[in-house]
Amino acid sequence: LELTNLISIECDRVKVLLDRMEQIGNNNINLDYESINIHEILNHCIRVAENSFGNEINFINDFDPSLPRLFANKNLMIQIIINLLKNATEASQKIGNIKIKTSFNSNKITSFGKEEIPTSLPLQIEIIDFGIGIPSNLLPNIFDPFVSSKKEGKGLGLSIVASGLEEMGAVIDISSNPGLTNFCMNFPLKKL
Repeated sequence: LELTNLISIECDRVKVLLDRMEQIGNNNINLDYESINIHEILNHCIRVAENSFGNEINFINDFDPSLPRLFANKNLMIQIIINLLKNATEASQKIGNIKIKTSFNSNKITSFGKEEIPTSLPLQIEIIDFGIGIPSNLLPNIFDPFVSSKKEGKGLGLSIVASGLEEMGAVIDISSNPGLTNFCMNFPLKKL
């Protein structure tokens, strides 16, 4: 029954995603934002992964329970997290551990917009794998379209991740070496 419910939720989410893709062609993109519990989103994405592409992976949660709610687009967040979990699973060669960590990082500041006003992005989510790593020559351009280290990769997944996060006022950073890759996302505390 739980798996059937998960499939139903994912079918509805994919339908919304396809509807959004149609809007892109019309230049009529309008994201709905809501207050979400990021840990509920992460747990949902982990359940999806455990029942599909990551069924051999041990997902380790390191959640900060005091983290405030995130103001974001729920379906876009699910798509971003699933994409990152899938990449981490593939980098781990579909075995081993993947760590999902949330924390409050008051030191994360970036600049946005024409005025370059520093903006605090303290809500932090990390997806950490212990796999093969990303070749250093690809790292500077890893979020660009059509850049991929995978033999069959199209290079669109991380581009979609980066643009989706940018739409929500968030940023993503990566550090990668053989044996440890960390995708670190930071979100604003304020409502968008």
